[in-house]
Amino acid sequence: MFHRIRNVFSRIRLKSYEPQEDETPPTKPEAFSDVETFNINLSTDITRNWNTYEKLYLEYTDTQAHLDIITALVVGNGFRFVGDERGVKLCEEFAKQVNLHQVLENCVLTCLIFGNSYAVIVRDDNNLPTVENNFGISLFVPHPQKMKIIVNKYGDVDYYWYDPNANFVGEPEYKLDPRFVMHFKLKNYADKPYGLSLLHSAYSVLKIKKLIEQMSAVMAFRSSHGLLWAKVELTEKDNAVNPETGRTFAEEKLEQIARVLSNRVKESGDKITIANNFVFDQTVELKNLAVQNDFTGVSKVLEHLQNQVDRALKVPRVFLGEPEGSNRATSYNQLLVFKLFIESIQRKFEAEINRKLMPLIADGVEFRFNPPLKEDISELVDQATKLYQYGIITEEEARRWVHLPEKPPEPEEE
Repeated sequence: MFHRIRNVFSRIRLKSYEPQEDETPPTKPEAFSDVETFNINLSTDITRNWNTYEKLYLEYTDTQAHLDIITALVVGNGFRFVGDERGVKLCEEFAKQVNLHQVLENCVLTCLIFGNSYAVIVRDDNNLPTVENNFGISLFVPHPQKMKIIVNKYGDVDYYWYDPNANFVGEPEYKLDPRFVMHFKLKNYADKPYGLSLLHSAYSVLKIKKLIEQMSAVMAFRSSHGLLWAKVELTEKDNAVNPETGRTFAEEKLEQIARVLSNRVKESGDKITIANNFVFDQTVELKNLAVQNDFTGVSKVLEHLQNQVDRALKVPRVFLGEPEGSNRATSYNQLLVFKLFIESIQRKFEAEINRKLMPLIADGVEFRFNPPLKEDISELVDQATKLYQYGIITEEEARRWVHLPEKPPEPEEE
């Protein structure tokens, strides 16, 4: 099966280069004219990949399912403000007026898709449109494709160039002060001014998986109606010429049978009609050409590719409604790692919000996300019991471990 798939892919040129001036770009093989060809690698300049990232999210159910789950876990349990009571109430009122929950949900999902998202703090004293409210500021979430980061020679952000048309030609009309642009970045490394999309490393696997699924669908469709061939017995009479057409009766007979078989499968919009009832005389014998397709082998390849997608997009399968196929301990460890990943995203957003937005609303108040997942109390009890039994912690510490008072309540007197 793997050899068969290798042979198929050897017939499709996976382009990871730019053709030279004197080189003719490879054409799509005729045998696979209905199957998509693609570049196997994305550009290392991520600003050239915006459209590809967006297409991956909009057209692939895998990416939608994974990224929507991550977004729900980051934002779904809500957020809170920590500080003095007056400042907290002020921040809660601001959150209602600007619909902060929806803004954050937008920013998180955008950040996962593109690796970057921006929340521009729009004030009354700049030339961007603002929404009227009691605070004189609002939040605007532009598409990352319409934002360009201008850095100085030291790598620090000089200003953000916002272009509604995403052309970035000539003198900037909107030069945004970095102090009033909350820039959320994913997988940021070294001195790169931009973050990296969560979809970047999954691109090639997703495209190959889609290609195999397309070919599997074609194979399944063809298997649903076997190929028929006709054995036609001709006699001496059939060699005679039909005076009305000038052709032999044999030619007309063969042409009629071929026309019937070629029109056996008819497509009309979303409807496919397959004819299996034919009436011929005793000189025509129909036989079925059985085609054996190894769908089991294909499913194993797709399962392997699905595992690679899951690793790249971080979400354990149990969150997608699929059986994990591992024991309870392994699933628990995967849950802990995934929880840390979700919390790392929350910390990135909290730091940027507390650094740039909160001082404009109320001094001494911090923004915090609520925990993404509640811990399984049974797991905590098992851990505390084992640690106590092995003498690692005391009884009081074990009770604190499961969020109980250090001393059990005194029994009530009768």
